[in-house]
Amino acid sequence: MFLGMKLAPTQWKGSARKLIDDILRPHFIPAANIEAWQSFLVRRLSEADPAYVVGSPTPDLRSRWGHEKIQLTRGEDAKVVFGDRADATAVTTYLLEKTSVSAENASALLLHLPHHVFDLDKFTRWAALTNNVASAGWLTAHIFTPVLAGTDWESLSRDQLRKMTIRNLHPLNLFLFPNLNKSGAVFADDPRFHALMADTYSRHYASLWGGYLELTGDSPSSLPAPDDFEIDFTASAKVPENVKIESRDLVSKIEAKEAFDLKLVTVNESQGYHSRLLDPAHVTRGYFDIKLEFKEKSGDVRTVGYYRLNLKDLYDKKFLGRDAKGLRLLIHRTDGDQFAIGPKKNGPLTPIP
Repeated sequence: MFLGMKLAPTQWKGSARKLIDDILRPHFIPAANIEAWQSFLVRRLSEADPAYVVGSPTPDLRSRWGHEKIQLTRGEDAKVVFGDRADATAVTTYLLEKTSVSAENASALLLHLPHHVFDLDKFTRWAALTNNVASAGWLTAHIFTPVLAGTDWESLSRDQLRKMTIRNLHPLNLFLFPNLNKSGAVFADDPRFHALMADTYSRHYASLWGGYLELTGDSPSSLPAPDDFEIDFTASAKVPENVKIESRDLVSKIEAKEAFDLKLVTVNESQGYHSRLLDPAHVTRGYFDIKLEFKEKSGDVRTVGYYRLNLKDLYDKKFLGRDAKGLRLLIHRTDGDQFAIGPKKNGPLTPIP
């Protein structure tokens, strides 16, 4: 376990600013380690053969390049590597644990960064640590998003990729949030909390904070005013009793014109399933409309149908699970070219009509 790193709390009810001061501040990264990592990162990205490590790509790009290694080559030397929160989690873990960071340490860290959460254990062993912040129940989140939705990655300039990499890996764009109850992303992704973290960092790190903003071009003016607000999370989640339910069926087929706030769900033949992240706002409405598609290995896509999912029943049947990003629902392709909803491939499953 980390020196001074406590397990994240499973519950909090109170001021967001107090959460930052009482729970998060003791785990702020030392300024000297931030300065050393920033100095190395800026120098490495200015070299002739930079390795850009950016946030997770859009779903279309992710399916195009696959899940194991998503990488683009830029010219003969530069490369772009995509990942989830794992690389930011690894940077936070390393800079928190190490008493000092040399240029050699920083170079090795960049080389061994994990780009998927399931590689974090391997990274932890490489770094000779007994744990990482995720294992201690903390979610690593960003103040300014490192992901550009709908981006044509091949057309981005080196300067844009440099800024995105710094935004993705710079400690002053990262913060920890309690996630033992797997609901951390709901609050960690709240722009109001981002504004409070930016305000706190500007006072805690002073000139270092100004240096980060200069490197990325980010501006606190793009965030809401840093006003305090109440945060209330507990170890369990439930659907309010007064939600609006459109159907008594778990899954019902609908006409396309009936759909509300339609979401595209694509099951890839190469994987056999789709993992859909649900917006917490939909929970209070009580249903979730999808257009279900199937993408063959050849790249051809066919529409299976339009469906309304009853979220209250999904909760009751324990078909909704939480991960580091929030609520997640799995849709699988089963035998006989059928589709079903369920938490895992070996069931229980509910067929889609």
